[in-house]
Amino acid sequence: MAAQSFPPPSSNLSSKVELSVSCSNLKNLDHFSKSDPVVFLYSRGREVEWTKVGRTELIENNLNPKFSTTFSMEYKFEEVQNLQFAVYDVDDKHHVDNIDKQQLLGTMECTLAEVMAAGEHLTKSLR
Repeated sequence: MAAQSFPPPSSNLSSKVELSVSCSNLKNLDHFSKSDPVVFLYSRGREVEWTKVGRTELIENNLNPKFSTTFSMEYKFEEVQNLQFAVYDVDDKHHVDNIDKQQLLGTMECTLAEVMAAGEHLTKSLR
């Protein structure tokens, strides 16, 4: 799984960034076709609970998706901003946002600072 950020941070205490997501070598959970992945992004600062930032589009029959949906976030230099990317195989295309009806392929957690420090790409394995 790779997350990409652009543009680089400015000298302000915060900067708006855009994150894009791609995955490679996802597990194939479907029997007669390939997995239909979608990625949900959650963030957590000082809060205990994860907050949904958004989700990508669904890409059908693809184990190496490059999603066109981007996520706009405010990168706050003096705060720890935890991110969780949850990748699902969509089984019920009429209820994509209902994760109870989908199969979890895995998650990847990092901080927004990690993504920014990595430069153009941060690559980590799903758990």
